[in-house]
Amino acid sequence: MGACTDSKVNRLRFKDHDFAAIADFGMVRNAVDAAKALGVDARVGNIFSADLF
Repeated sequence: MGACTDSKVNRLRFKDHDFAAIADFGMVRNAVDAAKALGVDARVGNIFSADLF
């Protein structure tokens, strides 16, 4: 449903929050249903990435 990161980009845009805005589940459910109708195996979840240098 969304991708989050601890990079400075989110912290600047979302006032020090690492969790990005995500889609409404109803919209995601419609996308999953459409994918399944086309025979596509859709998976729903969140992803978190970290910047380590």
